[in-house]
Amino acid sequence: MVDVKLSLPTLPPDFLELCYHPCEKLDVKELEIQNGCAFPFATGSPYLATVLSAQQLTCGEDVKKVVDVCLDIQGSGIDFQPGDTIGVIPENSKDEVEKVMKHLKITERADTIVTVLVKPGTVKKNACVPPHIPVKTTLRHILQTCLDIRAVPKKMFLRILASHTEDPTERHRLEELCSKEGSAHYSKFIVEARTTLLDLLETFPTCCPPVEMLVEHLPRLQARPYSVASSPLQKSRGCSELHFVYTLVKFPASKHDGSGARYGACTGWLDSLTRIIQTAASPDDSVTEELRKLSLQDKLTELKVPVYLRKSTGFRLPKDSSVPVILIGPGTGVAPFIGFLQHRQAEWQKSSDLVFGEIWLFYGCRYEDKDFLYRSELNKYIEDGILNRLFLSFSRDKRKEKMPRYVQDNIKLYGREFVNQVFEKNSTVYICGDAKNMGMDILNAIVSVIQNERGIEEQNARLIVSELQNQGRYLQDIWI
Repeated sequence: MVDVKLSLPTLPPDFLELCYHPCEKLDVKELEIQNGCAFPFATGSPYLATVLSAQQLTCGEDVKKVVDVCLDIQGSGIDFQPGDTIGVIPENSKDEVEKVMKHLKITERADTIVTVLVKPGTVKKNACVPPHIPVKTTLRHILQTCLDIRAVPKKMFLRILASHTEDPTERHRLEELCSKEGSAHYSKFIVEARTTLLDLLETFPTCCPPVEMLVEHLPRLQARPYSVASSPLQKSRGCSELHFVYTLVKFPASKHDGSGARYGACTGWLDSLTRIIQTAASPDDSVTEELRKLSLQDKLTELKVPVYLRKSTGFRLPKDSSVPVILIGPGTGVAPFIGFLQHRQAEWQKSSDLVFGEIWLFYGCRYEDKDFLYRSELNKYIEDGILNRLFLSFSRDKRKEKMPRYVQDNIKLYGREFVNQVFEKNSTVYICGDAKNMGMDILNAIVSVIQNERGIEEQNARLIVSELQNQGRYLQDIWI
C-alpha cells in the first residue's frame, strides 16, 4: 500500500495528565479494587477470598489442564445457590506489565505515587478520569490491575500509536493497519491474530506512546465469569466454601518474542497464583500429600482471589425437589451439576420427608483416565442413589470405540427414554458448556429425538423445545 493514499481516523484530543508525588507513600494493596467501580451483573462488592485448595482434575497429554479451586467465603456476604456464577477479577501478567513499562521507558517511575487528572484546557467533551482508575495510585498498579493490556487494539488506538512512532516505515505500517484501505490487513494481522499492545510495541520498537494515552484508551480489565461447582450446604472444612473450575487457556507462542506459549489472562493468572498449592488428581502418597499441605498452611493465607456473586439467570434446581432433572454437561460444563448433586445429597441427609425426582447426567470428555472430571465423586453419587443415571461418552478413547463419542450421540442412543423422561415425567433439562458448537449440537440432537419419537416434522419439534424454554424447563448456561 506504499502508493495508496490512506484514509485515517481523526486523532482524538488528549485529556488526561499525571502528577507525580515522589515523596509520598501509599500502600496500593489497601486501595479498593478498581477504585470501587461496580462490575457488570455484580450483586455486591468484590470480596478477597482466601484460596483453601487447588486440585488438578486432569493428567497426561492431549488434554487441557483443569483445576478445581476452593475459596473460603466465610463472612463475605456471598449468598449463592448451585447454578449461580461468580466473577473472578484477575491481574495482568507481571512479566507482560514489566515489558510494557520497559518499552514505554517508565520503569523507574512505576512505583512512584501518581495522581490522574483531567488535562486543563482539553477540548474533549465531558472529559473525565475513567471511574475504574484510582485518583491516586501508581503506574504499576494501573497496568497490573485496572487496564486490559491484552485487549485487541481498535483502529483508533493504532492511529494514536502511529502518531507516537519515530521510524517512518513503522509509522506507515501502523497507519495502513488502521486505515479504511487496510481493513483486510487489520482483520488478519490484528483481530484474528489476537495481537496485543505488547506485540505491537515489540514489532514496532520506535513506538513509544505516553502512558497517559494507555489510561485514556485501553479498556477496563474485566472480571471473568465462572460457574459455582459446589453447594452452600457443603461445609467439609467447617467454613463457608465455594468451588469453581477453570481450564488453563493456552494460545500459540507470540511471533514477536521468544517467551513461549501465552496463557489466558485470567486462567494464566489463576494458575500462577495457585501453582504452589496445586495437588494432583490422585496423589500417589496420601501421607506425603498431607505433610505437604501442612507445610503450605502459612502460604494459604497469602493466596487471595477477588470474587463477587453475579446476578442469577435462573439456572437453578427446581424449587420442588420431586421434579426430575436431566443434566447435560460435557467437559467443564459438569461443574454446576456437581453443586446440584451436592445440594441434593445434603437435602436428602437433612430431611427424610422430602421426595426427590430422578437425576440423569449426560457427560463427555476425551479420555476416561485423563480428563474425566469428578470421576470418583460421580461414581459415589451413583452408589448413594443421588445420581440415578450416568451416560458417558469419550471422544478420543480408543478403548471405548463402541461407546458414543459425544453427549449428543448418547442423547440419540437413548432417545426414547430421554423423550419419556421429559414429557411423561416432566423433567427439567439443564445444559452447560462451551457455546462454540456444543449448545447447537445438543439442541439438534434433542430436536431429532423428539421428531423421531413423536413422528413429527423438525419445525414442530423445534417449537416444542421453544415451549419448554418458555416454561423454564430447558435451561442453558452457555459461555463463549
